[in-house]
Amino acid sequence: MSKSIGRINGKSLRMFAIVACMVFLYSICMVALEVDFFELLSAIPHFLNFLFFKFFPPNIASIPLYIKPILDTVFAAILATIISTILATILSFLVAKKTTPWEPLSFIIRAILSLFRNVPILVWASLLTIIFGIGITSGIIALIIFGAAFLTRVLADAIDDVSRGVFEAMQACGATRMELIKHGIIPAYMPSFYAWMLFMLEVNIKASAILGLVGAGGLGYELKKSMDLFQYQEACAIIVVLILMMLAIEFISNRIRRNLI
Repeated sequence: MSKSIGRINGKSLRMFAIVACMVFLYSICMVALEVDFFELLSAIPHFLNFLFFKFFPPNIASIPLYIKPILDTVFAAILATIISTILATILSFLVAKKTTPWEPLSFIIRAILSLFRNVPILVWASLLTIIFGIGITSGIIALIIFGAAFLTRVLADAIDDVSRGVFEAMQACGATRMELIKHGIIPAYMPSFYAWMLFMLEVNIKASAILGLVGAGGLGYELKKSMDLFQYQEACAIIVVLILMMLAIEFISNRIRRNLI
């Protein structure tokens, strides 16, 4: 009985400590940012007024005008996914501890890709629009850089997660290095490969829509243009299209994932 009471008291103390820390951090952030909580609350009616009287309803009649930007967004995401997957597949075998031909090479590639991965994709897109100008090319290259860096890491981890027993059994049978990779790693690696590739496609579709906000083309660029011109109902229609497109891609991706994995 006393042990149960002790456990309850311990949980209560932990919960109290967590809540106290959250309140403390909240207070510090509000003071540091000079944010007035009541000012935030007073903004809610203005937001609702904008949302229901200026933003809604969406201008559905304008949706056919966005067919090309929609296709550009989808095709850019697919192209970036294919190229980044090819690059990541090659790099993952060079990076993974079980397959790297030279450990210093693995370390160098990991360091470079870590740098690429930790730079936000919007920053890449902004830099690339300076080099290549406004358009879908900048968005595609930004997606490839980020996607290849991300996929290389997760696919290399998938290779290293392959059971060591498989290697030892094949080595005992006299298998060569290439046979170990072909018959030991790849069959166990493919489910992760398909899952991460489809996940990357979903991420790229969402990202390619957002990248347009920094001038990297696609549907996001049309959204930014509508907002800049105060055409809020046009912008609402574009957001509706984006949501429907995301849901469709997620549905298709889940169906493919069920069949492949």
